[in-house]
Amino acid sequence: MEPYASDGRGTNVVIVRSPELHRLIGRAAEEGRLELREVDSAFVVRTQAAGFRQRREGLAFRLSWPRRGVRPSKRVPPKFTGLPLRRMLVYWLRSVISAQSHHVFWCARALHLPALYLRWASAMLAFYQGVTYSRGWVGRFVDRIVPREKGD
Repeated sequence: MEPYASDGRGTNVVIVRSPELHRLIGRAAEEGRLELREVDSAFVVRTQAAGFRQRREGLAFRLSWPRRGVRPSKRVPPKFTGLPLRRMLVYWLRSVISAQSHHVFWCARALHLPALYLRWASAMLAFYQGVTYSRGWVGRFVDRIVPREKGD
């Protein structure tokens, strides 16, 4: 969220519930080790929107996929329709990267080739950022095939 997203300083939203932690953070701010700015609850909700969307919308989408074995009951019902194609592609890609990363890491470790995993991870990151944020040549290619929707 702007104005913090582009400042490159590692800005985070922090909600403190513990009196001891509140005291420690206050002391760090007084000593100049932390810079704190108070924000309203609406700002906090906006900063967390993508995470909530991933947990609700993404989960509903993933639950709609065919699957063998135990299917745990969730508060979110399976839902395959109603999402923009690009968003479905993002959710699918996250799932593939998550599942495949373990296999590629295992192979790289067994073969004593850490570069194998690092190259794979770098390629997946470029592909993911292209699909999700329209970055690089992957983004330009995906934009031609699956245009971004408003709010995406």
